[in-house]
Amino acid sequence: MKTLSQQLASYAAYHRDRRNILTHFVGIPLIVVAVAILLSRPMLPLGWLTLSPTVLLVLAVSIYYLLLDRPLGLVMTALMLGAACIGAQVAVLDTTTWLAWGIGLFVFGWV
Repeated sequence: MKTLSQQLASYAAYHRDRRNILTHFVGIPLIVVAVAILLSRPMLPLGWLTLSPTVLLVLAVSIYYLLLDRPLGLVMTALMLGAACIGAQVAVLDTTTWLAWGIGLFVFGWV
């Protein structure tokens, strides 16, 4: 696994344009929330926890970032939990609304 410094250096080599930085600053979080929404179904209630593909993804991503760098991992875990909470809130809506939010945010974030 590459270190955080190696990954940031590689990323910085391709993302120096101000417009590119701004679009990533807005677009990437929208895509992350969209993926959390779309992966929040199906939901499997397990007592106080509702298991969904989003929960499994947040767990895996959080472990990755915590292993990569603890302070960054804590921030990313908090952000991913926020996205998962938004996803869970949207997932209980009707299917059309759920898909509209998930696909809409994904497309808007990508554009």
